This record gives sequence, C-alpha cells and structure tokens, in this order.
Amino acid sequence: MVSESSKHSSLSCELIIPFSWAVTDGMDDNALVLIDADNYSRLQIIQGLEESVSDALDELPGLAQEIQRMDSKINVLLELVAHIATQDSGLPRATSLVLGADFIQWVSQRPTPELGSELRMELFLERRFPFPLVFSGVVELVSPHHSAAQVLVKLHSMSGGMQELLEKFIFRCHRRHIARMKREGL
Repeated sequence: MVSESSKHSSLSCELIIPFSWAVTDGMDDNALVLIDADNYSRLQIIQGLEESVSDALDELPGLAQEIQRMDSKINVLLELVAHIATQDSGLPRATSLVLGADFIQWVSQRPTPELGSELRMELFLERRFPFPLVFSGVVELVSPHHSAAQVLVKLHSMSGGMQELLEKFIFRCHRRHIARMKREGL
C-alpha cells in the first residue's frame, strides 16, 4: 500500500481484517463517549487474548503448562462461539489497511468518500472476538491508486485510556510484523 501516513508521526501497523465504513452526519459527544467506552472494553479483551500465559509464569513450568492447556481449550471454545456468532450476521469483507493511533488508511474498491466527509468505521481486530472497534473521523485524503482510491481518515480524539491502549495494540502489532520479517529473512 502506498503510504501517505508519513504525514502522521505515530507508529502504525498493517492489517488484513474485516472492515466497513459509512458516511455519517457526525456523532454527538455522548455517542462518542459510549463508543470510546465500548472500544476500551473490547480492546482490553482482544489484548487479553493475545497475551502469552507462559511469559508470566516462567518460574513455574508445571503450572504454566497446565494453564496453557486450559488456555488452548478456552481458545477452541471462543472460536466455536465466534463462528456461531458470525455465521448469521456475516462480517464485512476483509480489507488491507494501515491503523495508526490517529488515522486509518485503506484502498477503497467501491465508491469512495468525499474529502472532508465524516465516517463511522468498524474494525474487527480478532476473529475469536467478533465485535468491532468503532472509530469516527474525517476524510483527510482521497487519491487515485490504480483502479481504486487510497483513503486516509484522521480519527477523532479518544479518551486518554483508549488512546494508550490503542497505541499499545499498534506497538505489539508492529513488533510482530518486524519479528515475522526477521523470521522470513526479509
């Protein structure tokens, strides 16, 4: 993806996830506060799913092994519940995007939003937890990209706690990407 994100100094990560957007008339402050609280709770759960139990219990290998065994069973259960939950609703199409702490960027194959439009975006970050993070923002850039258009949305501000948690998620995502590149010898 051609990146205009250099305008933004924050760390970012590339994802291929179910993603949808819609033009809105803007969101009032009360709605933004509720969305921020939901996002915070959901992102805490997603990060909890990603954390490794063995990291915390290195000194107790027997206990760590038992907890990992239970963790794998819980993950199977979560995957089954997620499959049932998404079977009827159907998630949006997976899209390659760049997520930053203050922006989202993607290539849109369908009609694109106009510059300056207010958008409501849903990102499904974890397939085992099929609930979206919802962000709102203003379209800052729409530029041609092959037969589609690259869209850059500047996110509306979030609470300090949500901003910090999102930055932590992005940092981990970026770190995993670098580790994957090293493993693959790139």
